[in-house]
Amino acid sequence: MKEVNPEHVCVATALTFPKYHDELFEVINSPIYFEDEDCREIIKACIAIRELGRTPDLVSVAEKSKVNPKIIFSYTSLDYFYEWQNAALTVRERWMFRKFKEACARGIEADYEDIFDLLTGHSEEVNAIVSSVDTLKTEKIQDIAIQAINDIAKLKNNEITGAPSGIYKLDTHTRGFQPSDLVIVAARPGMGKTAFALNAGRASAQKGTVLFFSLEMSAIQLVKRMHAQDGRVTMDEIFKDSPSESKWPILMEIADNIGQLDIEIYDRISYIEDIAAKVSTVAKRKKVSLVVIDYLGLCSTRERVQSEEVRVSRISWKCKQMAKRSNVPVMLLSQLSREVEKRANKRPQLSDLRYSGAIEQDADMVLFPWWSQRYEM
Repeated sequence: MKEVNPEHVCVATALTFPKYHDELFEVINSPIYFEDEDCREIIKACIAIRELGRTPDLVSVAEKSKVNPKIIFSYTSLDYFYEWQNAALTVRERWMFRKFKEACARGIEADYEDIFDLLTGHSEEVNAIVSSVDTLKTEKIQDIAIQAINDIAKLKNNEITGAPSGIYKLDTHTRGFQPSDLVIVAARPGMGKTAFALNAGRASAQKGTVLFFSLEMSAIQLVKRMHAQDGRVTMDEIFKDSPSESKWPILMEIADNIGQLDIEIYDRISYIEDIAAKVSTVAKRKKVSLVVIDYLGLCSTRERVQSEEVRVSRISWKCKQMAKRSNVPVMLLSQLSREVEKRANKRPQLSDLRYSGAIEQDADMVLFPWWSQRYEM
């Protein structure tokens, strides 16, 4: 039986299976681990593409790397990708072994002057190799217990420990949206899902960067809505009627305040894999307080799915994994089914979520914005 080359398995997975990218590139987060020159160049291109917030594929890697496209394409025919986890760890282990042998060789060839200097230098090299796998280790239970106690202590002072929603009563119940939580905000059209998300974004921007992925509205439409949320300028004045002369100084003041908010809006990303890559990249550079995705119905996945139910379940699961891996709260907006309209009191419930089984399983919190006055008019 032909021996499986772990470097080839990693490259094949990186090129053809984006659903494994987050886990794969946690282990092989640098091209230096690869001995094969072509593999090293391909992984280098993949990492560079991910840093741009995009998902590596055959075309983008061929454009980015210096490797012959025929060689790149040849990796897609490999049929042992299912071993990618062991392969990634093996690539790291073999790199460690090569580095260790190099360190030992240097120690043997070094001139004998001061044995203590020689041992100190040698041990530093070995420690550097060992510490390179710190990212693959789990945290000690003692450290996690201390962190848990600190979080519990904050509750005594009524602190908002997570990302605030901007609504006082809600924040007193939730203590804010907590890191690694998937928060579903579901309602029928016109109930204020986007308005709620923008309000949460403005409040959370005080604690860190807010990433707002808008799949429905353009960035300019969202910012216009934020102008109207101030309360001194109406939606009609923003979208239909031009504000009066007396309102323009107010409008400019609002614009200046919005411009100072730490909010990044992305309105051209629709694949959940690309969203996850962008979140991961930004979260490594700075503190992200909240991620908003508006909304589930327009979100796509690069995975081949056979039904709408599978698509929703995959996206929901990927959102939860995104929240866990980047340790940020993720707010996912979703539409409710028409069943709520048939109910006498029109109040939403969990069963109104489209394909609610998958969403309920992944969600840590489900919120239903509901405007009763709309049905009483």
